[in-house]
Amino acid sequence: MLLTTSNLQEIANSKDDESFTNAVFAMCYRDRQSAAANVGDFLAAFASTVPPPPNMPIDEAKRATAYLVGLGERLKGIPSQCQDANSAMAEASTEEQSAEQHHQQAMATLNNALTGIAVVLGTAVIAAGSVEAARASRPIIVQNPPVQNNYYISQPAPVFQYPVPGLY
Repeated sequence: MLLTTSNLQEIANSKDDESFTNAVFAMCYRDRQSAAANVGDFLAAFASTVPPPPNMPIDEAKRATAYLVGLGERLKGIPSQCQDANSAMAEASTEEQSAEQHHQQAMATLNNALTGIAVVLGTAVIAAGSVEAARASRPIIVQNPPVQNNYYISQPAPVFQYPVPGLY
């Protein structure tokens, strides 16, 4: 596999994170990594040893040289960046697996707690039913409530007068 400008164009034309990531990791194939380093060395050497055309303005020649050197350096850095990216992806994968295990353990604990609550509530319902059944099976004893009439005790005795005034 050779490194072509289409690989870089794929990165430049990526519209979302997934296509960008795929294009960048496509550069990380072993053949492309070695090609990138070789092409990078060539571009850096070419830019610094080959003089610009005589009719090219000096500012434009400096920009072209800087562009080729910069591109060469970036291409030479692809192998180490690929190693870093692969290490980061492996670490992220490990962290994701650990988080998934933690989540599974938390869910198992939650399920156990919910099962325990259900058992306790079920036991309480059964016990409440048993208490009500015991109450229902007890004989009902009807007693007259005690009569207590304190009205006359707390009030002074009425005084009757004879003859009743205003009666005649």
